[in-house]
Amino acid sequence: MSEIKSNTDVQPWMTELWAWADKFKIPEEVLPRDHANLLVLTDLSIDCSQLTKLPESISHLYNLTNLTLNGEVLEKLPGSLGLLSQLEKLTVNSHKIQQFPDSIANLENLRLIDVPNQLISRLPITIIEKYRNNELWIKNIAFTKLYAPQMSEYDLSRYGFFLISDNWDEK
Repeated sequence: MSEIKSNTDVQPWMTELWAWADKFKIPEEVLPRDHANLLVLTDLSIDCSQLTKLPESISHLYNLTNLTLNGEVLEKLPGSLGLLSQLEKLTVNSHKIQQFPDSIANLENLRLIDVPNQLISRLPITIIEKYRNNELWIKNIAFTKLYAPQMSEYDLSRYGFFLISDNWDEK
């Protein structure tokens, strides 16, 4: 009787996620193949060298607090990633990510992003703003990425300055 009940508890997104995991040989210890353990999963660490993208159905893992993606050819993260409301730490170890979804800025519990240094510039500007406001820590961020002046930050002035000589002496 319990098997019948568990079969009715299986959602279409779960079967999609399991098929994806089987395709990329992600072990059951990493991504459980039963609905009860899948729904309480808090830590997901995927190591797959052939993985190019994550399925949208990953966003149904509402209890995830830590997501680590180790894939050399990972190029795309799903837009639905922003629905992982409990996510606190996101680690992406791929140099091929083209763009991070803007939806990750909606992750209110996110406290740490760990991505390769060259991908920092591909993070949404709202994530950089959270870093500037000390709401979020971005590991590996270069200090030159901290401040990008915007024209809106400067008022019009009556005075102008011209550089006459550039052989400035620090003394």
